[in-house]
Amino acid sequence: MKIIFLHRVWPVYGGGETVTVCLANEMIKRGFTVHVAYFKDSPEGKPKPYIDSRLICHRIEYVRFDEFSSDFFVDKRVAAYVSSELVKIIGSESIDIVHNQWWPAEFLKGVHEHTQAKVVKVLHMDVDIRRAFDFSGWKGRCFKLFYPLYRKMERYKNIRRADKYYKSCDKFVFLAPCFMEDYKRLTGLNVDENRLDFVFNPLVFSEYITEEERAEKRNTVLVVGRLSERHKKFTRMIELWRSVEADAAFDDWNLKMVGDGEDFGLYRDMIAQYGLKRISMEGFRHPLPYYKEARIFLMTSAYEGFPMTLIEAQQQGVVCVAMDTYESLHYILNDGENGVIVPDTGMLEKKVKQLMNNPVLLKRYADKGLQTCRQYDVEAVVDKWETLYKGLI
Repeated sequence: MKIIFLHRVWPVYGGGETVTVCLANEMIKRGFTVHVAYFKDSPEGKPKPYIDSRLICHRIEYVRFDEFSSDFFVDKRVAAYVSSELVKIIGSESIDIVHNQWWPAEFLKGVHEHTQAKVVKVLHMDVDIRRAFDFSGWKGRCFKLFYPLYRKMERYKNIRRADKYYKSCDKFVFLAPCFMEDYKRLTGLNVDENRLDFVFNPLVFSEYITEEERAEKRNTVLVVGRLSERHKKFTRMIELWRSVEADAAFDDWNLKMVGDGEDFGLYRDMIAQYGLKRISMEGFRHPLPYYKEARIFLMTSAYEGFPMTLIEAQQQGVVCVAMDTYESLHYILNDGENGVIVPDTGMLEKKVKQLMNNPVLLKRYADKGLQTCRQYDVEAVVDKWETLYKGLI
């Protein structure tokens, strides 16, 4: 079987690229021929993951459609050019499956017209992403008056984008059952349920933390992710840490932020403004050593798809605390069993401090997390992808 994954940036940018590397390595091990088509190389100097040398890459030149581009308004000439280039690759390489991770639907228009390949589209977020806003101050209060209208337009745009994906593919795949059900509920189309499915994201790391490594853990709270305030809302975490540093009971705890992104300067300046001494901004790093060191993992995102960092943290014995802002969270965390789910920032502070003060609770949650995350082993996830592909061809 021959597969081509479609990305904008390759091989390092965010969770989607990490998932593809993980899936591709396992698929190649099983005898698949795997390709990637993309537009932009990752910046030099970023650590590269292990990628099987048999993976075949195709950079499509002269296309400025990267991580900052919108899927909603696509230049027709660019779409026609990309579509023709993709059709050439499919033809020359005898591709069976086009696995669309991040390309707009318009870029795949020629696939069904000129090839026999089947198209699988994966939606990496909730169907109806709700952008979070701060309604404080006079500007915020004014905007709040117009928010219902904004929200209506936002939902229309999200659903219309999802409908375009559905029409462009043979299988529309979601990261959790809840997202699939949301799409069926929200779309105005008469959808064929046989064209819908879900596949969870896989664990990236093959090794689980050992008992010896767990004994070496430190009083570290960890944040891993792209430094994007619109998406990750790390300002919530910094506000929380301001309270932690003001409390002498937690003087032996520190916080590490692993990642890079457009809002690096915003967070750096906020930390300096508050005079925080026990936050370190690590930049883009391989997260595994940080998971092994940390006791608590924080997620304050406004929205997510199926966040791999949570199950990666569990695999390394880290207790996850996450805000309840996306439905797929409940497939990963059971509140009070293998982690903590909080409804708001006030409860976030309370629960984090409670965990810091309770090593017995930390161990119990970590033990359970090490059990529950095993369902996301890459072998099981690729089993489902293989079944899905074979059902199409």
